[in-house]
Amino acid sequence: MTTAATFKRKREKEDRITPRYITKYEKTRLVGARANELSLGLGDPITIELITEDGILTDPLQIAEEEFIQKKIPLQIRRFLPDNTYEDWSVSELLWIFGFQSNDKGAAK
Repeated sequence: MTTAATFKRKREKEDRITPRYITKYEKTRLVGARANELSLGLGDPITIELITEDGILTDPLQIAEEEFIQKKIPLQIRRFLPDNTYEDWSVSELLWIFGFQSNDKGAAK
């Protein structure tokens, strides 16, 4: 079984080979991890607008979704590659194929 310890070399930004698109699995992992942090009180919401037409956002999952939409989640995605290297991507560098609209639920139509 391959563990993170066996991946020793980080690819630099200019040497990346994976696409700039975030997958629905990566999005789910990011939003879920961020919502968990917020619910445990481990991180304050990043500077985002917490007031919407529905009222003030207080649910950690809704706050994490809004941070994702605004590309301000303070987490990175690490993609492991078969040649024992990895790439780190921040949310601001990635593209979400369904768009980053606030009314988007992430489902294809």
